[in-house]
Amino acid sequence: MLPKAINALVNAAHFAPSADNSQPLGYAWDGQWMSVFYDSARVEGRTFGPKSPATLLTVGAALENITQLSNVFKIDLEFEKNRSDARLDTEYFRFRVSDPDKALDNYQANPLFARHTNRLPYQKKPISAVILEQFQRLSEENARILVVNDRTAIKEAGRLVDDASKIRFQTREVHEWLGKSLRFNKEEVDRGDGLDIATLGLPPGGSLTLKIIKDWRRMAVLNRIGVYKVLSFIDSQPVRQAPGLVAIISPGGYEDSLSAGQLMVRTWGMLNQQNLGVQPYFVISDQMFRLEGLAVPPPLVGQAERLAVNTRRLFSLKDPEKLQMLFRVGYQKRKPIHSRRLPIEDVVKIL
Repeated sequence: MLPKAINALVNAAHFAPSADNSQPLGYAWDGQWMSVFYDSARVEGRTFGPKSPATLLTVGAALENITQLSNVFKIDLEFEKNRSDARLDTEYFRFRVSDPDKALDNYQANPLFARHTNRLPYQKKPISAVILEQFQRLSEENARILVVNDRTAIKEAGRLVDDASKIRFQTREVHEWLGKSLRFNKEEVDRGDGLDIATLGLPPGGSLTLKIIKDWRRMAVLNRIGVYKVLSFIDSQPVRQAPGLVAIISPGGYEDSLSAGQLMVRTWGMLNQQNLGVQPYFVISDQMFRLEGLAVPPPLVGQAERLAVNTRRLFSLKDPEKLQMLFRVGYQKRKPIHSRRLPIEDVVKIL
């Protein structure tokens, strides 16, 4: 059984967002230190790897959540970060506290636990300029925010999402990860991970379509008649119609990606507290990172290169800056179902 303060802090870390709600982080308690690592035994082959920028955003978000909760309860917290990317599949960081048995009464009432993803339609009214200016000033080390509320720029961002999604839906690895993450019924949802299709805001027939295309062999056949174009258009429409966008930008190194993850989840929570819905889009970033890592399917490299050029232009990226994450933001029509989490005992090892 975990000490009270450690249990609360691990739950905060476990609430960090992750790609397709894959929850790739594991935790190990040795009686003094809590280690945070990539849980390859549970997620390998189902989501991004331990050194992927997508995973590092989750690590940064976990760091931020731990820090926020410890600050609220005035916990004396000590971090040791792994600064060598050679061991990222072993440990990202570890932490300890001076009083691990301190009770954090009602800690789950903290706003960080109210953060949520809203993939549903938003109200059409524009976002308050005062609110947008507040977010434009946020930063974390070399990570920064860019707010996009110009209609022309928003529509251009939607076209970039469309271009990136066309590549994604033709990339077997990413498509198979999506298929493994989908949860279609209560029994699957109750497992506590993955994407509950009730949260996706699907059009009529959307659930059946996802069941058909989750198998790559079917998808590959359907792509011959251009199904990927239809899916990418559907994927990008909410961005084209968004009242506003928020981009998380930082250099692409290990430490900078962690800082981007911290800024990402802090901004996300603040937006939700303003009753603003947030839907994260990693698809543009993913294709740019895959292009750098030579992981784009060869026939699609030219498309990815054009995407990279247009992304750098639209978001005014200066070398070595990267687009780490893009948020669709707007006033909520209704709050969605919150994503589930695996039971804490499924992700924590007591040594």
